[in-house]
Amino acid sequence: MIRDIPHFEWLKNNCDINLGGSGIEPMDYQELEEVKTPLYEFLKIEGDEIVVTHGAQEGLFLSFLAVFDKGSKVFVPVPEYDPIVAQLELVGANIIRGKGDNPENLSYNIALSSPNNPLGYSVESLEELSENCSKLNCFVVVDETFAPFVGEYKPFPLKNVIRIGSTTKICNFKDRKAGWVIAEPEIIKRIEKVQELIAPPPIGFVEVIASTFFTNIEKVKRRAFEIVENNERIMRKYGINLIHTEHLPYAYVMADSDVPYKLKERGVLVLPGTVFGLNDGFRISLGIKDTSYVEKGVKIIADVLKREN
Repeated sequence: MIRDIPHFEWLKNNCDINLGGSGIEPMDYQELEEVKTPLYEFLKIEGDEIVVTHGAQEGLFLSFLAVFDKGSKVFVPVPEYDPIVAQLELVGANIIRGKGDNPENLSYNIALSSPNNPLGYSVESLEELSENCSKLNCFVVVDETFAPFVGEYKPFPLKNVIRIGSTTKICNFKDRKAGWVIAEPEIIKRIEKVQELIAPPPIGFVEVIASTFFTNIEKVKRRAFEIVENNERIMRKYGINLIHTEHLPYAYVMADSDVPYKLKERGVLVLPGTVFGLNDGFRISLGIKDTSYVEKGVKIIADVLKREN
């Protein structure tokens, strides 16, 4: 039976000001030049090295079902995006939690986000993880949803590595989204078998959305970065210290674990660190376009933090 996902349950709270999200405010798909080039051609990979999905969540679950069995040992670092853990629980994996800098933890299968959600750090070398897992006959499943924010994003297959991407966080088209999984052909075949069984492949327009995103990626990034930079300036203006990787649409704020609850009482929603396995702060959105809305919430946050000190 599936458990409640604290991450999702908390975001259902109804507050006047919602700073709990992690993506960029939706943009109009019509602003982009639509293209119909197959996604694999644009990425310069082979057609049998990619499968298109309805989004990153689906891509993750299909991948877990394709490569892990009941009892498979899978290391998930702390902190991490909780739905990754919840999906692995549904698969029946034996989940090991701990710090990513412990060499012992790298002897198992690995599932993680890169950049990390909520702290923003990235895996230093997927190539090294690939080499290590190939020797151990293990897999790395990496959610790269936020990768387009932190440098050139041109994913390619790596041995024993499954890479999941999505348009959702950087574009967040109001009524459209696309995801993809990139891996070696043998793994893609396994994922496609699972997809055919439980989630029939999306029809062609989803791939068009993905190809359109990659064609317009510089325009999309400019818009996203401007929104993030404006919000970061507001946070700094009110003296809020952020753990933030440049351009990412979220940041982490160190604070007592009860601060998110006090903020909720004041009508401001942020995401508690506890949903990621942390007990020392909260995640805050930097992806909202309306700066007056953001500033209204930030004033309240600054006041609550000041009272805590």
